[in-house]
Amino acid sequence: MIFLRQSALFFTLVFYYLYTASSVAAQGLVPCSGADCDFNALRTLIENIINFLFIVAAPVAALLFAYAGFLYVTDAGSGKNLSKAKSIFTTAFWGLVFMASAWLVVKLIVSTLGNPGGPGGQFLGN
Repeated sequence: MIFLRQSALFFTLVFYYLYTASSVAAQGLVPCSGADCDFNALRTLIENIINFLFIVAAPVAALLFAYAGFLYVTDAGSGKNLSKAKSIFTTAFWGLVFMASAWLVVKLIVSTLGNPGGPGGQFLGN
């Protein structure tokens, strides 16, 4: 019974990941081809890469949290799994914080450089 639940969860996560990855791939990471590439295409490419990395990082973090929770619950008094679970929790948490910070910084820079009325817009010739 436990094996069936684990298998169902695993296949659900795999299909979710493949669906979201295919939707990003259908849009395409590179927004231009050849001579029609400009600064806005570069800006869109950077946004697409960061969004794709977020799509990859979210399920990985969820799996890490689930695995750490499993280790934490099944510790049964031995300190070994408890310390391993805490380490996985903190590593996954700080990884998500790092990804969110990277997204925020990239969004800020891209929106500032891409906005003609914003700071730097006249400098870039927009």
